Amino acid sequence: LTLENLENNINDLISKLSQESSVNSSSDDISYVIIKFGDIGPEPVLFDNTRNIFDESMQDVLGTQLGIYLSLMISKGRQGEHKTGFHGPYPWDQTPDHNLLAFSFLGHDKSIKDPRAIEFGVITILVIFYRSADQELIKAKLSIESELKKLFINEKLPDVTEENLPMILAQAKARIIKCIMEGDRIIQENA
Repeated sequence: LTLENLENNINDLISKLSQESSVNSSSDDISYVIIKFGDIGPEPVLFDNTRNIFDESMQDVLGTQLGIYLSLMISKGRQGEHKTGFHGPYPWDQTPDHNLLAFSFLGHDKSIKDPRAIEFGVITILVIFYRSADQELIKAKLSIESELKKLFINEKLPDVTEENLPMILAQAKARIIKCIMEGDRIIQENA
């Protein structure tokens, strides 16, 4: 199974789930950034569907600012005081019509030489931007967090390298969309 095949399968699943659901939000309204703390600090390493969030020419600068902002919010800038899971929602003044949720976890990357990263793991943050008015993501926050913890803690993930992150993000996106769709189905059944 290649990365391209996996992404196509996940996109097909998302499309099918979206057609079967009456969720007002679209997966196109959710954007993702993955930030990894490397030897020189927070580095944005993957942007997905961020055209409505960041101007492409500004991605790296704003991604680094976002990494600094989140490192202070999540661990107060201190290594070893990390909590895996969701943080937020937070506002981001650069995108007033969007909020963000940050899911942080400790990954592994043998290329990073910082002794703290070797000892504790590499702080990696999956940033999820969503429209402030769209609450489906927040309603499904607990089930999404549970699914992401299974993915990032319980399952054996490859190192969080630039080569592996697209596959890791594809798996996370599929779980996020699935949780949103399942939450909508439960709400409809209970109405």
